[in-house]
Amino acid sequence: MTRYVFIGNSMAAHSAATRIHSLDPRSPITFVTDEPYPYYSRCALMYYVMEHCWKRDIFIADDEHYRRLNAELVFDTVIGVDTSQREVLLLSGQAMGYDKLCVCTGAAPRRLGVPNEDAEGVQDFIRLEDADSILRESAHAKRAVVIGGGLIGAEAAEVFHELEAVSKPLRVSF
Repeated sequence: MTRYVFIGNSMAAHSAATRIHSLDPRSPITFVTDEPYPYYSRCALMYYVMEHCWKRDIFIADDEHYRRLNAELVFDTVIGVDTSQREVLLLSGQAMGYDKLCVCTGAAPRRLGVPNEDAEGVQDFIRLEDADSILRESAHAKRAVVIGGGLIGAEAAEVFHELEAVSKPLRVSF
């Protein structure tokens, strides 16, 4: 039996784990995530913020999904990997052994290195916590500025455009 550990709980991790499970159904799979949620659709975050769906609708995995994959979901932060000992080191102080390791951590927002980039009201749009924060902030915001012209920037602009159309107090700059 092979112990598979995935750092991350993303689409890439679940796609790979599903294939591995089809080839090796008896081996255990562990997903380690620093988010307090099971696998959800990051692509659906914009629809959640625009209130086109409920929060529960963006979740892809439930307990049954993990059971079918012979998988465990660990809510912790990976702080290191000891390849000589074949262990993943966790913030909680635990060390988790593995035979095969797959790193599927995804992307992180790029910081600009400018003053006040972490000020109240400045928001990323990568995680579910970001979407919840945008919902809270947009209720009293009068203006939104989107920095970044990639896919996530375009989604954020569409979200703010929709919020402006619905509530009218928001001025959106692109």
